[in-house]
Amino acid sequence: MIITQVRESSTLRELTAKLMKCENNTWQRIVTQFRINSKFFKDNNNNCQELIQVLRINHAVSNAMSYDYFEQMQFIYLDMLDIYSNVSNLINEEVKQHGEIAANIPSVKIFRIIKRGILRLMQDFIQNTRNYTIIILDIAPSLFKATLEDYQNCIPELKEFELLKCFTIMLDKCGNKLIPQVKQLFPYIFEPTLNMINKDLISFPEHRIQFYKLLNAINKSCFQIFLDLPTINFKLFFDSICWALKHTNREIE
Repeated sequence: MIITQVRESSTLRELTAKLMKCENNTWQRIVTQFRINSKFFKDNNNNCQELIQVLRINHAVSNAMSYDYFEQMQFIYLDMLDIYSNVSNLINEEVKQHGEIAANIPSVKIFRIIKRGILRLMQDFIQNTRNYTIIILDIAPSLFKATLEDYQNCIPELKEFELLKCFTIMLDKCGNKLIPQVKQLFPYIFEPTLNMINKDLISFPEHRIQFYKLLNAINKSCFQIFLDLPTINFKLFFDSICWALKHTNREIE
């Protein structure tokens, strides 16, 4: 992509705006309509498909532009998190109505594709950015606010393992600078995920692997957090390590 060779910031912004003009117009229309109607994505499957396409294009551009994608992410970031919260609420409504079988409802599957698309775009952006301050002061607080309660409260079948991967990348990138934020993970992420995977050695394989990768990232950069845990939470942490030793998967053991 030729745009990646441009180093002058004003020219880069102009070229990025031209490159993304069509998608950003679609994005603005979608955001405007969903803010008027909270059931916008539920009312018409085409609305979801259109959003998914825009997210996929942004993902491709993010991969190509690396850290130069920053301006475009600024344009969509907060709206993207609001959409994440909106489709999460729509999923929760289906669960309340249909129970665990809601995971098999076509509309719920599409909503989850939207959530995963957002999380994967976030992963790429965090991985590629050079601005650690943005992650610590802006990205982490808003991402935690939009995702943690949803992960904690939704049924196991609907928890997104991509969120665990997102936090792992964030920790690998910023290390102990994220200690204040990481402390929030234990009630929202640690306990619910451990309760999913401590019944056997095979269920929820993606969550299982990402859970232990997240623990490893915390151990490497924020070990002091474990020492400061309340006794009951430290026991959970210790038990999770003992449980990991029983696995034969090399990514876990």
